[in-house]
Amino acid sequence: MQAVPVTILAKPGACVIGSETGEWAVADRGDRITPLPATGPFGAAVLDTAGSLIVSCWAPVVQQLRAGARTWEPIELGATPLALVATPRGVISGDATGGLAIVPTSSRISVQELTAAEPVVELCSTDDGLAILGASGALEVTGWPFRATETSPYRDGAQLARVDTAAIGRPYGLFPGVREGSAIVAGRRGIAALAGNALAYVVVGELEVRGVVRFAGADRACLFTDGGEAWILDPSLARVTRVRTVDIAGASAMPDGTVLIWTHHGDLALLASDGAVRGLAGRDVVGAAPDPDRASGYLAVHWTATDGVSLSRGGAWI
Repeated sequence: MQAVPVTILAKPGACVIGSETGEWAVADRGDRITPLPATGPFGAAVLDTAGSLIVSCWAPVVQQLRAGARTWEPIELGATPLALVATPRGVISGDATGGLAIVPTSSRISVQELTAAEPVVELCSTDDGLAILGASGALEVTGWPFRATETSPYRDGAQLARVDTAAIGRPYGLFPGVREGSAIVAGRRGIAALAGNALAYVVVGELEVRGVVRFAGADRACLFTDGGEAWILDPSLARVTRVRTVDIAGASAMPDGTVLIWTHHGDLALLASDGAVRGLAGRDVVGAAPDPDRASGYLAVHWTATDGVSLSRGGAWI
């Protein structure tokens, strides 16, 4: 793999790795890495409930790699997909015309279900339905594609509701919330939790959020910025603890309630919800994920321009 890996999706028996230029490879349980056909540059990649990899390319098509397969299957869409999200009802695509559709599992053309106000650049699945972020910052929510319930704010089903985001400025990112099924919206002047079709717990300040990762089983999440700083958030989005590790490039949640973090320098560490950090072995790490084949285990992806990509495994606990 000649370019830096940017996508790591682990499932039982395999770890799929994608580079920033659309090179792909799969590692088996023995850590043998087999190249896959390239897709070219892509926008998003997710695993569906069946273990198939769905990749959005810069064309009116997604590429599907079924579990155990080594070749891609194209699925035609009505327009170029810019965002994907996996939900219990299937993978949802948001496209350059604002269209929202469920990606079909076979090679038939998908049917657009809803139309957002702007081209869709980010999607986030929540307990209430779906949050949609447009290219110019329009934030909308809908109960589609889920069935309406008595507690849902979208009892009329497939409609879009606009969210007033004036308190945080123009939104630029959607992230998982502190609690399961919730979401955080990042804007130019602050962050806030998404509560139905409104914002809650507004925190003012320019953070340039890069990612948010939830600690499983705890009302805490790790927020990290483009500058590599990180904080532990509580449900009110208060920054209760500053993480002492700096230059954080990415993070991935472990099922035991800890979070794997790696830096731009290639170091790997384990972060607890109280802010405790333990360094893990490894160099040139560009990504990590829980090991689906071993409890409390992790997978680390290493890459250099001279040696290419490799995979290692370890045990993670604090």
